[in-house]
Amino acid sequence: MAPVSALALGCLMASASALSTARTKASLERTNRTCGSSAMTFDEFVREFKRGYGPDSSEYLLRKQLFEDRVRHIDDHNCNDMPWTAGINKFTDWTEAELKTLRGYRGRRAQNQDSFLGRDFYSSLDSRPFRATFP
Repeated sequence: MAPVSALALGCLMASASALSTARTKASLERTNRTCGSSAMTFDEFVREFKRGYGPDSSEYLLRKQLFEDRVRHIDDHNCNDMPWTAGINKFTDWTEAELKTLRGYRGRRAQNQDSFLGRDFYSSLDSRPFRATFP
């Protein structure tokens, strides 16, 4: 019984070692493929995602700067051993304000007590039972 158990244990250890080696190799291949080398220039991005701004416009310069900043962030992310790989997509040249609206942000609401209750509301109350004064 002992030789069979030893053989099974040996096979199990060999399989675990092969799996670990395969995972390490896949991780290195992913890192080498994506680390520091984004596959797209800004001009290629403009053509692929059909952007309407031309190279001589101020919007082009703004979007190019946003794109380059995001590509640096993507490359930094991909150079670390992370469980997912970042990439370029149609949002890569969007401003933070545009991304916030995409995520549902609608800005801060004004908190104006007068507009909620109205000044006439307070004038119609008798403040004596409350021992208080109203604005």
